[in-house]
Amino acid sequence: MNMDLKEAAKVVKDGGVILYPTETICGLGCDARNQKAIDRIFEIKNRPKSKSVLSLFSSEQMLLRHFKDIPDVAWELMELATTPTTVILDNPVGLAPGAVSEEGTAAVRWVKSGLVHELIEMVNVPLTSSSVNISGEPPALTVKKVPAYIKEQVDYVLYEREGEIGTGIPSSIIRIRASGELQIIRK
Repeated sequence: MNMDLKEAAKVVKDGGVILYPTETICGLGCDARNQKAIDRIFEIKNRPKSKSVLSLFSSEQMLLRHFKDIPDVAWELMELATTPTTVILDNPVGLAPGAVSEEGTAAVRWVKSGLVHELIEMVNVPLTSSSVNISGEPPALTVKKVPAYIKEQVDYVLYEREGEIGTGIPSSIIRIRASGELQIIRK
C-alpha cells in the first residue's frame, strides 16, 4: 500500500485537511462529517460558508448510509456515467452542515476506481472535494500547479500517481429531486 495514501488517510481521520488529485481537478478534502475541517477549507479558499462543498463516496453502501430515498434514476445515472458526474440529492443524513446546501441538498459523486476511491475506502467516510483556488479564481488542475501559499495551509499534500492525472474538466452536475425529476446544472 502506498505510504502517501496511508498518511493522507490518517490526516483525514484525525480531522485534517488534505490537498489531493481527483478524477477531474485538484481538490481540498476532509471528512465530510467534520464541520471544523470544512470551515478550514472555506477559510483557505476565502469561500462563503453559504456555498456547500461536494462529497465523494466510494460505494453504494456509503451512499445509503448518508441519504434517505435515493431515486432509482439517480442510481442509474451514477452507475452508467462514463465521465465524472456530480448528482445533487435530497435528504442527506450525517453530513456536516458545510456539505449540505441551504435548500437541504448535497452534491455527491460516486468514485469507483483510482487513487481517490482507495483513499475513501481507507477512511470509510465521505470525503469533501472543493476545487483548489481562491473563490472566484480558476482552479488548479494538478497538484504541482497549486500555489505554495495554498499548500502551506493544508495538513497534507497527496500527489498524483504516475499516469493518473485528472481530466482537467469539472464534472457534469445534475440535480435529481426525490420525485426523480432531473435538472441539468452543468454539462
